[in-house]
Amino acid sequence: MKTFFKIIFAVVCLSLFGCVTAQDRNGPTVYGTLKQLKIGMTQSEVVSTIGGQPDQINPSTTESGRHEQWIYSGATIIRYIRGPGTMMRYSFALGTTGKQDKTFYLYFDNGILTSTQGF
Repeated sequence: MKTFFKIIFAVVCLSLFGCVTAQDRNGPTVYGTLKQLKIGMTQSEVVSTIGGQPDQINPSTTESGRHEQWIYSGATIIRYIRGPGTMMRYSFALGTTGKQDKTFYLYFDNGILTSTQGF
């Protein structure tokens, strides 16, 4: 009976982690995607680069204009760059273990990326 459970465990592990090809391992990573962001990009360019909207937007308006803090979780970015349902499988294969819990911040002034935090 113990052998049966060992075989089942091995099959489950292989199905979760063993199906990644060399092409998958060379695919996009969280930091590879975030490094494509450049100060001066518009909000739509940032969304296009990352592949989706932030988890949260904190807006403020001052005399100098509109300011926004965009917050992305690592889990959201991994989901955007690798597709839904791939978090566990790709977090190990792409070297992003632990990054799904990390938070990344983008700051915009009047719709233009002015600074980043967390990467």
